[in-house]
Amino acid sequence: MKETLEEKYKQYSIFWDAYYNDVYAYCFKKLGDHPEDVEDIVQEVFAVLWLNMLKETKISKVKPWLISTAKNKIYKKYVENAKKRKRETALDNVNSAFLLKKAFDIDEERMQDYVIEDIYEKANSLLKEDEQELLEMLYDKRMSHEEIAGLFGTTANAVKQRAYRSNFKMRVYANKRLKEMDLKN
Repeated sequence: MKETLEEKYKQYSIFWDAYYNDVYAYCFKKLGDHPEDVEDIVQEVFAVLWLNMLKETKISKVKPWLISTAKNKIYKKYVENAKKRKRETALDNVNSAFLLKKAFDIDEERMQDYVIEDIYEKANSLLKEDEQELLEMLYDKRMSHEEIAGLFGTTANAVKQRAYRSNFKMRVYANKRLKEMDLKN
C-alpha cells in the first residue's frame, strides 16, 4: 500500500526533527565562516530528502545519507565559490598577494601588479582545476589539510603532497619568468 502525502510529510517531519541539528552542525563545521551558506545547504539537503520521499526512493540509513548529501552540496559550493572568486577577484586582493608571496617567494618591493598578475594567471593556468581549487581552499579559505582531505575524500598527507606539487609547478614557471625579467632575487 502506498503512503499518502500526509503520511510522507509526517515521516519527513520526524526526520527533520531527528536530524536537522546534526546536518546543521556538520555544515557549520565545514562552512562556519559563511553562515548564510550553512542554512542554504541544510535547506537543500532536506529538500532533496523530501523529493526522494515523494519519488519513493528507498533510503535505508537516513542520517548517513543526509550527511553524505550535505558533504556533496558543500563540495559543490566550494567549487562554485572558487569559480566565482576566480572570475571576480583581482590580483590586488590581499589573499592573492599572500599566495603569490608564499608560492613564488618574491621580494615585496618587487611585486609589481602588472607583472605578477600575468605570471600568476599563466602559472595558475598550468594547474588542473582540482589543483587550483585545492590551493584556493588552502590559501584563500585558510582551510586545514584535514578539512580539505575530508572534502576530497583523501588523507591530510595526500593534500599536503598535492599542495606542495601544485605550488612547485607554479614556482618553477614563476622563477623562469622572473629570471627572464630580472625580478627574482
